[in-house]
Amino acid sequence: MNGRLPCCVPFCRRTTKAGRFSEWICGKHWPLVPPELRRLKRGTERAYAAANLQCEAIDLEAYECAKANGGGVHINIIERFGKAAHRRDRKRRQAARVWERCKRAAVARTAGIGGTI
Repeated sequence: MNGRLPCCVPFCRRTTKAGRFSEWICGKHWPLVPPELRRLKRGTERAYAAANLQCEAIDLEAYECAKANGGGVHINIIERFGKAAHRRDRKRRQAARVWERCKRAAVARTAGIGGTI
């Protein structure tokens, strides 16, 4: 492979440098995605990032607690991390579903079908 990532729209010849993400919609096809779907995508990505930050903060707190207590972590930290990890996973799946909708919309609008999917 030459290190390039093709656009998700079939038969589009545009590519980008691989590495930052695993899928991509080029600048020619991204405007075809309805604005409300793009806003929803940004919102779900922000929600996932916030949930991930919360997990990282609880993980850091657990590390400090374990260091202070000689290896033990309080049960409430474990429970909070479990809830935060579950929320993070839900938000990740939600963002992935919205991304799939964006891809379907771009492909449909390119094919001339139109509408939101």
